Amino acid sequence: MVQQDKDGADRFADRKYLLDDISDDDPDLQSGRTYLDRILDAYVDMRSSTRSFIETKPSEARLLFLELLSDVIFFLARSISMVVAPPVEIQASLPAYVSFGVVVAFLIRTSLFYVIAGLAKSASYPFGGRGSWYDTRCAVFWAALVSAPIEMIGAILTVVVVYLRPSVPMLDSEWLIETPYFIGPIAFGFFLAAGVAEAQGFRYTYRVMAALAIIGIGLIALAATLGGVLAG
Repeated sequence: MVQQDKDGADRFADRKYLLDDISDDDPDLQSGRTYLDRILDAYVDMRSSTRSFIETKPSEARLLFLELLSDVIFFLARSISMVVAPPVEIQASLPAYVSFGVVVAFLIRTSLFYVIAGLAKSASYPFGGRGSWYDTRCAVFWAALVSAPIEMIGAILTVVVVYLRPSVPMLDSEWLIETPYFIGPIAFGFFLAAGVAEAQGFRYTYRVMAALAIIGIGLIALAATLGGVLAG
């Protein structure tokens, strides 16, 4: 009986030793810095922030969690903008449009970031990109989270503009109300360019940004053309 207890203690000691060898890559446990600190760092130097984020080796579950968190912020921001200043085209069907926004935010948007990461990795390879598929996903998802608060700032600006319209004549303009809608996407494009440039080892961010701008303009032109064809 004593021998059995001793063997059990030895097995427990061995198991404890193995558990001690398991490294914990959770950045919040490695240091006292929060994700808020890291996001603020990204506003100063996105490339350095992206490299620091990749070096924490976040798991796929953590990446997905952070991306879903950005989805929540995106949905709240767009919902505020839609309710306060809905575009003329959707005023009659605003509740249905907001419901559709839930699907867009949590399903389509999440899947889209995986597609963006795949395209960024594939497009970078012929130009000497050295980053892995994992590094690229980290960069894209980190850019999504970092740009999400700016999306909310755009929504708050929409509320402010609508509130001040009656007393400030110069704010009584539809294009001015719709301008905050573009703040988030522009911020995401900037952070995405810097993040992908760092993940792929490119020296110049502006070249990646220029490539994204060309691709973005091309996609917008294609969407407008297809929309005109379908409408005709």
